Amino acid sequence: HQKRKGDLLVLNRRLLILGCGVGVIFTLVYFALADPLLALFTRDKSVVAVALELWPFLYLCQVINGVSFVYDGLLFGLGGFRGLAWAMALGVILIFIPLALQTYGGGSLAWVWIALSALNVWRMISGIVLVRGRLALL
Repeated sequence: HQKRKGDLLVLNRRLLILGCGVGVIFTLVYFALADPLLALFTRDKSVVAVALELWPFLYLCQVINGVSFVYDGLLFGLGGFRGLAWAMALGVILIFIPLALQTYGGGSLAWVWIALSALNVWRMISGIVLVRGRLALL
């Protein structure tokens, strides 16, 4: 039993390192290739100008996103679906919606990126707590 738990902890650590690595790669690609990537979605210069203002939100959050996705996968593997669902519901209600609503009535589009980024930070933190709780039960 202890050996299996130890193996699971090693796997957990390896996956987190991989998630961070993938996040760093995406950060570097998004940073280096902003113009060509945006050109895949629009040729409208005004849209590109707005996107470039917000681009740092996108590329700076990739490591957090990578870790968040790893924790989602770990929770799936550990059978933590209910906890993940509750965490996401709380995050959307308490974090994402209030921040995203700041765009209503002429607020900056940056609030949507702030809301998404804050939700992903929440996902990462709640994932850490939920996975540690699941591993403690083993």
